Amino acid sequence: MVASIAIVVLENLQRIKTMNNQFDEFLEEVQNDIRHEKYQRLWERYGKTVTTAISGILVAIALFMLWENYQDRKRAELSDKFFAALGYIAEGKNNEATAMLDTMSVSDTKAYGYLRDLQKAQLLLKDSDAKVREQGLALYEAMGKNTSLPNFVRDLAQLLAAKEYAAQKSKSVDEIVRMLEGVRGDKNPLRHFAREFIAEQLYSKGDAHAALQVFAELARDNESPDGIKLRAQLMVQVVNQSVPTGQGSNELDDKSPSKKR
Repeated sequence: MVASIAIVVLENLQRIKTMNNQFDEFLEEVQNDIRHEKYQRLWERYGKTVTTAISGILVAIALFMLWENYQDRKRAELSDKFFAALGYIAEGKNNEATAMLDTMSVSDTKAYGYLRDLQKAQLLLKDSDAKVREQGLALYEAMGKNTSLPNFVRDLAQLLAAKEYAAQKSKSVDEIVRMLEGVRGDKNPLRHFAREFIAEQLYSKGDAHAALQVFAELARDNESPDGIKLRAQLMVQVVNQSVPTGQGSNELDDKSPSKKR
């Protein structure tokens, strides 16, 4: 009797378990249908937008890769032309070098752009025609005033222009010193070159005392490049002989070597 009841109970429990499993499957199917319907509605509403966005991203990635590839080819082309121009210069073929530089189609604010312009100005200044040399100076001047260029490039152009004006004697020493006022500043990486040039110009003008002050500063400045420091030490000895007694380099010992005048 008990065994029969136990068997019936077990059969009912098994049936209930089966029904529970079937109910769970039913619930799962209902949930899947609901999710599917929800996703379908969402897709119908936003699917086009999502597809368009993904397509836009893929197009943007493709364009970026194409642009990078183009830029690499462009840089390689500019490099080839620039070094070809340097090759012509080494062979003394300045006209061919200038023509090659003119084929470098690049903004003057890009690296190869201002390298091209610096080299072209130098070539123009070697020409026998005075008007062509004026173009070279004008190019230096324009670069020196171009605020889009790196400061170092602008200052270098100013220094090169000043040197050319001095060589042509087309500007006074005072004008050249004023040109280099910014380049000789304490934080400028070209300051030692500018100061040495200014000292040379002051000495050539006959202002030995002012020249001596600058040479002495360069000689004492621990940051002066070795070549400039050595030349400055020699010039201090040379110029000191032409300065009246009591106004030599010894009176400058307590002054800062980097003080800007």
